[in-house]
Amino acid sequence: MMDTKELLYMARMAEQAERYEDMIVYMKKYLDLAKDLKDMEKRNLLFNAYKMAVLSRRKAWKAISAFETKEKSKVIGSWRLF
Repeated sequence: MMDTKELLYMARMAEQAERYEDMIVYMKKYLDLAKDLKDMEKRNLLFNAYKMAVLSRRKAWKAISAFETKEKSKVIGSWRLF
């Protein structure tokens, strides 16, 4: 079992590696042990973990939506040719 210092270190390393899901896991474990986020750096780590995880999902959703819209317009465009 890691102590709070090791969990914060791992969260920082996960952030540097852009592994935000792992960063969330480490920060959740940290909160289970520490029960506080009094330090601004710790709050920022948790905030950034969730913000970046949501951002990556949002980018994926936009890419899928754009592709879907493009494919629908191709189908509608092919129907107009007849």
